[in-house]
Amino acid sequence: MTPETSTTLLRDIAQDSQHARWAEFVARYRPMMEAYMHERFPSVEADDVIQETLISLIKTLPVYHYSPEEKGSFHNYLTGILRNKALRQVNYERRRLANLQAYSSETQTEVGMESPSKEEASRRNIFRRFRVFMILEKWPASHTWRWSFLNRMSFPMATGKSRLT
Repeated sequence: MTPETSTTLLRDIAQDSQHARWAEFVARYRPMMEAYMHERFPSVEADDVIQETLISLIKTLPVYHYSPEEKGSFHNYLTGILRNKALRQVNYERRRLANLQAYSSETQTEVGMESPSKEEASRRNIFRRFRVFMILEKWPASHTWRWSFLNRMSFPMATGKSRLT
């Protein structure tokens, strides 16, 4: 079911990205966006893509002029943004998987060994990230890009028995 578009709602949230009516907007359009994601992109994390869509909408809504006769419905506009964000995520995951498979096959042929288990691959990934972290830690603090890079790196937290042993 397509939600009915309110021109006053669109105007209010376009004028102020912190407007209280964003909650109304999300309550109105989120179920439609979730249904679209689960139907068309079931393997993609819907919450992440919806969040990216709303961020894009915050940026574009001030210049968007709602005119269904000329440009079509707002629902189609929003679905187009959502679709493009989902396709980007699918392509990103596809490239990431291809890179991991290429790296895995290179290391296997170099060493001449069989494919590592998921646990071993996870352990190698943790050690690789830790080595990068240690190298970057030695750089002077004046290199601000270093901190932005470190903040993007996610290290799994070990609970109970250590993951490294």
